[in-house]
Amino acid sequence: MKFLLALLLPVMALSETEVEVEETRASIGALIRPLMPGQKGRAAPGGLGFEACEKHKIDWSSLILQQRPTTMEYTFREGCDIQGKITPQVFRSFPIDLKIKGLQRFDRIQATGTMSAELEARPVFKLQIREGILSGKNSRALFETDYAARPQVREGSTEMENLGGELRIREINGKSVSIKEKILVK
Repeated sequence: MKFLLALLLPVMALSETEVEVEETRASIGALIRPLMPGQKGRAAPGGLGFEACEKHKIDWSSLILQQRPTTMEYTFREGCDIQGKITPQVFRSFPIDLKIKGLQRFDRIQATGTMSAELEARPVFKLQIREGILSGKNSRALFETDYAARPQVREGSTEMENLGGELRIREINGKSVSIKEKILVK
């Protein structure tokens, strides 16, 4: 019996970590998705819903050239699993504090975000999230991420070409981990 328990305990611990990594991915989608106009649906099967969230028009040229912040506010409803405000600014840090629902382990995401732009022939927007904390009743994960997108102006509307990014999880429930993976919010 002890032998069987010794074999099963690492597998059970691994599956707990896998669930928290999956939920961390979905939560990062909750942060990135509002900044990606034209995105619909869910971050992942069984993940966070966004299809009914408020649609905010972002004046990207004002945000970048005039460095005028824009506020996006979200409220829980059927099909919208995030609640709170994000006021992104370019070249300045801004706080992120969102409540999330629909995940097994996490119900809040807090972080510091910074947006920047590389002004070239085809500009690239970059989002850096630092000091990220995902928390729930009995779970906590520390993370950071970098993400990039390129605006595509078509017939008067701006959509974002997702260039992807990297998610780095460094702690889950007080245990140090080193998880790095590429992410692409769809």
